[in-house]
Amino acid sequence: MPLLQGADAPLRDSVFCEYDYSATPLAERLGLHPAEACMAMIADTRWKMVHFDSGHRPMLFDLTADPDELNDLGADPAHAGVIASLHERLLAWARRPSARTTVSNAALIAGRGKSGRKGVMIGIVDASDQPEELVARYINRTAPDMRQQPGRKPVS
Repeated sequence: MPLLQGADAPLRDSVFCEYDYSATPLAERLGLHPAEACMAMIADTRWKMVHFDSGHRPMLFDLTADPDELNDLGADPAHAGVIASLHERLLAWARRPSARTTVSNAALIAGRGKSGRKGVMIGIVDASDQPEELVARYINRTAPDMRQQPGRKPVS
């Protein structure tokens, strides 16, 4: 976000990409289940690796020696260490809490116990399922019956 707003931002040592190709003819041609028709990519200043959830071997490119990505090194045993290292970094990225990518850890820690949550509480059957401070404002509260508003047609 800082870069989009014209401010300085910390430089990253790698970039990531995900692609879901489950609705493409390629997924059908390969006979893949939608859960298998996904790929993820990691690239740093030297290497680019593409991981396939289908179980196909990864693709690996040396961006210094092959900037046009014409020589796939993914099957070369000499590059197994590079692939393992990139897989570990990709896995660490994939495990990140993606909904938090724009909220810093410091902001999350500072906000603990101060949520003032609003909205739907998924999976809550009754007030005893949550701490009292989260449900107190909803107890004995009813929503207005909008069917009785003047000018509205009765609900059939």
